[in-house]
Amino acid sequence: MPSFTFVAPGSRSPVTIELHKPLTSIGRSIENDICISDPLLLEEHAHIQFDGEKFTLSALNRKHPFTVNGRSRRSTTLKHEDSIQLGATECTFRMVSETPVDEELPDVIDHVEAYERLFQFSRELMQQFSLTELLELLIDRVIEVTGAQRGFLILLEGNTPKVAVGRNIKRETLADARELYSDSIVAKVAETKEPLIISDALRNENFKNATSVAHLQLSSVMCVPLLEKGKLLGVLYVGNSHITSLFDKTTLKILMVFAAQASLIIQNALLVNELTLDNQKLQQQLEGMQMSGIIGSCEGIQGVLNKVRRVSSTDVSVLITGETGTGKELFAREIHRLSNRNNGPFVTINCGAIPENLLESELFGHKKGAFTGAVADKLGKFKLADKGTLFLDELGELPLVLQVKLLRAIEEKKITPIGGGFPEDVDIRIVAATNRTLEDEVKEGRFRE
Repeated sequence: MPSFTFVAPGSRSPVTIELHKPLTSIGRSIENDICISDPLLLEEHAHIQFDGEKFTLSALNRKHPFTVNGRSRRSTTLKHEDSIQLGATECTFRMVSETPVDEELPDVIDHVEAYERLFQFSRELMQQFSLTELLELLIDRVIEVTGAQRGFLILLEGNTPKVAVGRNIKRETLADARELYSDSIVAKVAETKEPLIISDALRNENFKNATSVAHLQLSSVMCVPLLEKGKLLGVLYVGNSHITSLFDKTTLKILMVFAAQASLIIQNALLVNELTLDNQKLQQQLEGMQMSGIIGSCEGIQGVLNKVRRVSSTDVSVLITGETGTGKELFAREIHRLSNRNNGPFVTINCGAIPENLLESELFGHKKGAFTGAVADKLGKFKLADKGTLFLDELGELPLVLQVKLLRAIEEKKITPIGGGFPEDVDIRIVAATNRTLEDEVKEGRFRE
């Protein structure tokens, strides 16, 4: 683990602080990550920034530079064993700790950091975030706490790993995430369902020959399983390609706490998705039993409803037969509602309720002066139903003389109003209904075939 060691003025005991954050503040104030009792330091004097590859020390005030190996600097990339002087304080930067870390202070700091991140993430859970946003926040918090270069949440679909979230230390989503983690390490954790911590993957006996480890030049890696009641959902993976021994048992425990949070989030999302699918399935079943006021679950009614669905997607004329009062118009309306004409009008006419001498005018319309009482042009039902559906109820009551005109209008898609000189185009779909058996009516000569 990279570390920063200093001996404060008036003290003989060196203090070593491990550097595990993207940004570490240094100064006289106790609010800093590294607090040094040096009167020559500002309240907040300098920052050490880690970008996943290198550590950079920067002074916050131009009037207060520092020295590195005897040279004055305002900003510098730190190297192993660099000797730094901040104010009157001698400091040393090491990529790998060589002196025992303060037994109490760093441990306290680590735990406080972890609790702060967990508390922060717990509060974020209560906000309106999507699943992806929540998982991205979780990975960002994990990277902050562990000092990792990259972090991944990988779900297993069958035996195939799929990256749900891949992030870097800059809180950016990794476009090529699938190529940036070791599939060998992920496979091992998935197989054993046990957490794994690796100090130097390139020298690890189990993984040094793995293609992914060699290709990525991996150093420090941690990987823990995401479990829900013993079932493996995926893994949480963090790594760094530049620093060995970055992670320890304390860091692993912290990662496992975040993994538990991730497991709960994913499991809840799966449950919500399952409930949504169940709801959709039930809704489809309900639609099959109830259509615009048509309620029924018996085999007969379900068969009729299935026919309604099939015929609705076509534009053919439809004949509905059944006794008076059985709801033939309801089925006609449902055919219209489910058809491509549902934005057009649904027009009805009862062929048995209109006197024969008025029926032609009702169907096809008339022009002004066409007959006594025709004081204005009138649109017939055919024209009113243009671009929609015309429902001819009690079709069997239609007089023979009008049946000829009706059949011609249906066949040619043209009508001629009474008193009109030219046929007019109409675009309609015919749905008819009758309580008679039309085959018998045809045999008896009461209905044209």
